[in-house]
Amino acid sequence: YHGQNGPVTITHKAATPLEFFHQQAAAEIGYQTTDCNGYDQIGFCPMQLNIKNGERCSSASCHLRPVIRRKNLQILFRQKTAIGVEIIKYGRKIKIYARREVILSAGVIGSPHILLVSGIGPRDHLQQLK
Repeated sequence: YHGQNGPVTITHKAATPLEFFHQQAAAEIGYQTTDCNGYDQIGFCPMQLNIKNGERCSSASCHLRPVIRRKNLQILFRQKTAIGVEIIKYGRKIKIYARREVILSAGVIGSPHILLVSGIGPRDHLQQLK
């Protein structure tokens, strides 16, 4: 139920001063305080936050940013359609193809940025990025 030493940080700080009152209200109607990532998830679960060094630990900041400059990861295209990725693992190039589609999910800022630096987007923006 709980990972350890992974790139996503979970903090247990109160996100709002109202959390104390929510917990009291839950206890008054019979809910136990529980761990929402534990075995028994029925009850009141204090908020858990993905915060690392004062910043939200999102997929982009905790997984993508640390490896964004790697040369061993390339998106594969057939014409203008992403069809998979090519990685270098243990010194060997490996192509991994999508069965149906490739989904780019890096948020409202990250996804367009990745597309632009990959050469996909409005001509004016691409020319600015060279």
